[in-house]
Amino acid sequence: MRVASRRLRATLDALGSCSDPKCFKQTQRQVKQLADRLGTVRDTDVMISDLRTYQQEKADSEQAAGVQWLIDRLVLAHS
Repeated sequence: MRVASRRLRATLDALGSCSDPKCFKQTQRQVKQLADRLGTVRDTDVMISDLRTYQQEKADSEQAAGVQWLIDRLVLAHS
């Protein structure tokens, strides 16, 4: 979806001169907001994945419990 939103933004930029400026700016703003949200979701997914890898490969039992707590909070906030 992030790739699609970048392509959509590029297409909008190319068609901007052919459209109503007010409508164009509104659409462009909405697509940018969506792309920003998608970026946040992606960043959270990467963080969760990295934490799981750390938990499985490097954390001792006490650290693993703390990492699991953080993962649970990120997943909850991510839903």
